[in-house]
Amino acid sequence: SIPPEDFPLWRRDYQNGASVEALPLPPYRSHPNWTRGYYDAGAPFVSPPVVSGDTVAAANEDRHVYGISRSGGNQKAKYTLQDAATTAMAIYDSRVYTVDANGRVYEMRSNDELVWSQDTGLRSVGTIMVVGDRILVTGRVDDRPQLTMLRRFDGEIIDTFTADGADFYLPAIGDQLIYLAGDQVWALDLFHERHEPED
Repeated sequence: SIPPEDFPLWRRDYQNGASVEALPLPPYRSHPNWTRGYYDAGAPFVSPPVVSGDTVAAANEDRHVYGISRSGGNQKAKYTLQDAATTAMAIYDSRVYTVDANGRVYEMRSNDELVWSQDTGLRSVGTIMVVGDRILVTGRVDDRPQLTMLRRFDGEIIDTFTADGADFYLPAIGDQLIYLAGDQVWALDLFHERHEPED
């Protein structure tokens, strides 16, 4: 037990003058691998990391996505992609979603399980985001910017929107509309089914 005149005395000793050998380090500094690198896969990581629970996920130049334990720094999962993924991944319901450089979208679970993958035909992929039961991916098709919407549960392509000009940036959602910026800003209603008129 802590002696009555020892740390922490901030309740009675506002100058924090108690005699202690060293103040405790903040939690993020307590990891033993902090100074020599958290995790090394042998090749550079090429996507921003994402965090879900105790897992940090990042895509590597070696065409894998690694799931790394935040508390231990050890590998928890490893997923094989057909090509490298350089965009930020999305996490929803403890599942990781990513898109590789050739436009293939993947859903992965934390137990090394690839749930599904779907080729979108996109090249020069820009962003991926998850909105409810939909996945939105931007990229280019035939040198034109395109937004592709997939169903999150099985990866089926539901709808696309193609324009001319500059690449699309990360979409924003407001009042069931998708706002998309490129050469101009579009407000798209892609969440409702389209019904083609009958002849």
